[in-house]
Amino acid sequence: MCPEDRKILIEEVHIVYHIAASVRFDDSLRDAVIMNTRGTREVAKLSKEMKHLEVFFHFSTTYCQSDKKVVEEELYPPHADWRKTIEVIENGDPHVLEVLTSKYTEPFPNTYTFSKSLAEHVVDDLCDGQIPAIVFRPSIGSFVVNRMIILLDLLLAPC
Repeated sequence: MCPEDRKILIEEVHIVYHIAASVRFDDSLRDAVIMNTRGTREVAKLSKEMKHLEVFFHFSTTYCQSDKKVVEEELYPPHADWRKTIEVIENGDPHVLEVLTSKYTEPFPNTYTFSKSLAEHVVDDLCDGQIPAIVFRPSIGSFVVNRMIILLDLLLAPC
């Protein structure tokens, strides 16, 4: 992102809707964690700099708690440390990561649900006490968002 766009976000944004994610169930662990977990970390860090931020609204998924029969409106204990997971993904050998994926992501059925579960903890850790945050866990992926500027559009826009 160019400095001019970053400055606009920091100076003018009041609400962040973090909806961006890779929803592919067959993504590699690396791709899912980079997009869903590290991406959430980067958006949360930027949001903390926003001078007028009223709320950080993070879209998760009910399925990130797929090991539960009933999903309550609470943050469940993490299955892995999100900071260490990002570090391993950024520095680990891709072949070794591929071999260890099923063991590392257990009990999750795929890398998507695992990485979204970690992302909820990113939001909790980085926003806790500093900015108001909401984690929304829809069970169906199709919804309509009207009159919303999605932060991702601004992040990907050329200067």
